[in-house]
This record gives sequence, C-alpha cells and structure tokens, in this order.
Amino acid sequence: MTRPSGSPHHALPAALTYSDYINDRAMVEGLVMLPAPAGVSPGEWPDTDAFKPGDDWPEGGAWCHDEVLFIRTHQAFEVWFALIMHELNSVIRAASRLWPGGVPAADLGKRAEAPALRPIRLDRWPLTKAAIAEVAARSSAAGEILAQIAEPMQMGLGAALPPGMGEGAAFNQLLSLGSHRLGRATQAMLCTIPFFDVLATLTPAEFLRFRGRLSPASGFGSVQFRELELTVGLRELHAAKIAPEGGEPTPHPPILRPGPRTPPHAAAMAFHTVQPVWGIERLARRLNQPSLRDLVYALLSAAASAGRRADGPEHGLPDMRDPAVDRLLATNLRHLIGDHFRGAGAITLDDTGAAHLRSAVAELGGAFAQTETVAAAMIAMHPAQERFTLLLEAALDLDAALLRWRDRHIRFVEHIIGMRRGTGGGGIQYLRGTTSAVRPAHLTHGLPALWQARSFVQTL
Repeated sequence: MTRPSGSPHHALPAALTYSDYINDRAMVEGLVMLPAPAGVSPGEWPDTDAFKPGDDWPEGGAWCHDEVLFIRTHQAFEVWFALIMHELNSVIRAASRLWPGGVPAADLGKRAEAPALRPIRLDRWPLTKAAIAEVAARSSAAGEILAQIAEPMQMGLGAALPPGMGEGAAFNQLLSLGSHRLGRATQAMLCTIPFFDVLATLTPAEFLRFRGRLSPASGFGSVQFRELELTVGLRELHAAKIAPEGGEPTPHPPILRPGPRTPPHAAAMAFHTVQPVWGIERLARRLNQPSLRDLVYALLSAAASAGRRADGPEHGLPDMRDPAVDRLLATNLRHLIGDHFRGAGAITLDDTGAAHLRSAVAELGGAFAQTETVAAAMIAMHPAQERFTLLLEAALDLDAALLRWRDRHIRFVEHIIGMRRGTGGGGIQYLRGTTSAVRPAHLTHGLPALWQARSFVQTL
C-alpha cells in the first residue's frame, strides 16, 4: 500500500504505527531554513546547502541557536489554531443547517454607520417614564438628559426563527454540541497563552541576532490566526486589510489587491500583500461563510422574535414584550443614577458631571437599542433557558480567550522589542489598537451583545 502523493513517507507498513498515525515525521522535519532570499548577502543568512530538514540545527556563522525556539513555538501556535478552527467550524456548520437559507449576516459595521438612534417615545414605556420623572423631580437637568435615551430594540438582525427552535432535535443538538465544542476550543486557545512565557525566555539581544532576516514577514501573515479572528466575527477589524483604499479586484473576492492609489502603509498591511496565495484563498472562503458572531446574533434575534409575540413567548423563552423590556430599562436607569451619584441625597450637576451623565445615558441607550443585547440579558435572567445560556456563555468564553491571548501577546512584544516597529510594519501601537477600550466594541470583541448584556442583567 502506498501513501497519497505528497507524503514524506514512500510506503505504508502493513501494521499502522504511532508515527504513521500522528505524522510525527512532519513535525520533526518541520524545522526548515530556506535559501537566502534575493538581495540578502551571504554573510547575513545561514549557509543552507548541507542542511536537510530533520538535521540538528547547525552552529556557527549566521546560524542562531535561539531561532529554533522562535520557529518551533510559532509552529506550536499554528498546530493549536488548526484544532480551534476544527471545533469552531463544526459548530457553525451545525448551526447553518438550522436556517434553510443560511445563517443571516450580522453587519455591525453598517449599524455603527447608521443615522443617529431615535430618542425614546416615553408614552410607549411607562415604567421608564416614571423612573425619569423620579430623577427629574430631584434634578430637572438630569431628567432632561435621561429623556434623551434611545428607543429600545430599534436595531436588530430580524432573523427568522429556525424551524423547531426550542424544541426540535437539531436545535437541541446545537445547544449541547455547541457548548461542548466551543468549550474545547476555548481551552485550546488558553493552552497557547503560556507559549508566550517560553518565547519570553529570549532576551532582546538574542532576538535581535536573527530578527533582521524576518523582514518583511510578520505575524500578520499567520493565515490561521486571521481566519480565527474572522470566524469569531472580527471582520470589521480587518476591513482596510481586506479591501484597502484604492484596491483592485482579484480572483478571490472580497479580498482586493493594493492599487496605485493605495497608501503605502495600507498596501504593506493588506491581506493580499502579507498572505501566501493559499492563505488568500482560505481567507476569501472564510469571508463568504457565516461567523460565530453571525450565529450568536441570529439566535438572539430569533429568540427576541419568539419572546415578543403578541400572544406570549414561544418555546419557554423569556417574555420580551414591551412591558418586560420597559421594566428592565427602568431598573437599569435607576441603577445608573444610583451609581452615578453614589447614593447622594441631592442630584447636582456641573458641566463635567452633565457630560459624564450624557455619556453614560448614551452608552446605555446605544446598548438597549440593539435587540440582541436586550435578548442576551433577558435570557441570562431566565432559568428555564439554561441550555441556551450555556451555549452563549461558551461563545463568550471563546471571545474572552481571544482577548486574553491578545493581551498576553502585547506584553510579550513589549518585553522583547519595546516600542520598535514590527518586521511587518506593526508593533506595539498596532497591537494595542486591537484591544483598545476607546474603539467601538465590534472592532475589538467578536460578540459585543454578550459583553454589553453583562451590564444589564438584574434580579427582577
């Protein structure tokens, strides 16, 4: 029996061995040093003529002992990223079968660019109106600010209910399978974070001995990490890399190649520039498939539809009709005022205090305007939906693990190169921007609705 074409082995023994099953030879021979790229002088690059994959790493000349640590650790990242994608893809595929037309897309970028949110119509929300009146009786200025809060649930995906939601076998299987496999993906992601501790045994001086030959390659070129980000839902984070300004069509839409009008920095960071051809193909496919964000938002939107029926909620979902939403909003407004003035008997506002209150009300209103955020908060308060909550918690845990990974990556980069620019043009300033609290949540968090909902869960 012969192996498939491309295998490192020539013949398969009659009895399967551990080595065959695990393909450990590929791991052993995965340490490769290519011949010097064009334009690199011989003294700056190791002499690779006598080196074969699997040999001991040579010493002397341009060979650098510590480079093995750097390469092998990044290979370990990629092995684990492949497992994470395997688990995550299986959950999204299972969910896609629930909607005959496919999982609806959650375009949070378009929402963020939409016109200003409509202010609340207080005649529709009597409990919220009463809460605002209580505040206005103590401070007319504060009451006026609260009265500008946005209308609840005015934006949403509007996803149709998948057939049998809440009672069908396919939906129940998704809740169980999704929670389990997303949990496994999360643990795999967390397992990779200590890899940075191993990398951090490199001193800055040791790294500098071989760092120069990495340029222009960088972590930007990790196909699987970019794929992981997109699969979790961070498409907007990379919009300028997917379609750079002045970009031109490619055989792999929606990915564009930089054009003559593309600014140099944008061209250098574009997916088409930093990814290999096979990576561009994978990322293009990924961009045309549903993400975890799409799945979570579709489920929350469908739950809201079921919970807002005029004749009462379906499938044991919480009541999300106007009176229930009104009660939740009024409760959160009272808590907002209590937190803002920290129990003070009198409400007094100077210009700074008024500005802070406007910001807090705008943030609360902006979150409540998202149907999925309200649905997530209400499901979290509803014990009958424990399995649904477990799936949402598992998705949130994976998003949190990705954020933790980013935070540790930032600390490592700061430790090893300080404020230097990265070999691919990024560096610490770029990385900080991927987690910055001042950026819109949909650019840093895969699942903003689940994070926002944590602020609004109450014991009603």
